[in-house]
Amino acid sequence: MSHRSGRMQAIRLVAAVVFMFSQLFGHAAVSQDDYEIFVNKYAEIHMQFTTDDMREAPLVELLNDVESYLEKNVSSADAWIALARVKFGYANTQGPIAGMRLLREVKENLETAIELDATGQNGYPQAFLGYLYAGVPSWPLSFGNAKTSRLYLDQALEIDSDSVENNYLKAVVLVADEDFETARRHIEIAESKLDSMTELSPAWQYRRENLVSLKNRLPKL
Repeated sequence: MSHRSGRMQAIRLVAAVVFMFSQLFGHAAVSQDDYEIFVNKYAEIHMQFTTDDMREAPLVELLNDVESYLEKNVSSADAWIALARVKFGYANTQGPIAGMRLLREVKENLETAIELDATGQNGYPQAFLGYLYAGVPSWPLSFGNAKTSRLYLDQALEIDSDSVENNYLKAVVLVADEDFETARRHIEIAESKLDSMTELSPAWQYRRENLVSLKNRLPKL
């Protein structure tokens, strides 16, 4: 048995036990509100604090909160996605060696989320994985792989082609590859989706800021 298959069997076993107890004692799964609380707090930290050094302490606190929450909601894909998002932010505050180790954990967290719900958060885990595979070094330093990145990003857009997150992360990778014309189209889709929202949560405000920054990197028309 491979390490990965063994790990997933263990996760499924724990998830089954949690589900059994939830039926007996009324334990609730992660709600969309729970997920949004973590995501909004993550965005607020990044908007309030401007450097990685300033962000480290509040991200550690948030990471501890998410990990504690996950212990009670191990069968929820959203809980694993929230963990991946916060851990990714924390990884960026660490040195190269510790940061790379954390990014491997982020990858595993996202893979677990997909195992639990293949279309969770409208394909965001797949888009996030695509972004990771494009951004980290390739073997033997890390798991970076351009082909795998494209596959995951395409999967995400197949799940939801209008998703802000899917289009933003696709655009980030395209800008890095200097495919500016295609990146512009994905940025426009994401911006259009945000424009259609009547009110923006902190998470969507933060993503709008990201889109503006990314758009400024495109050549002028």
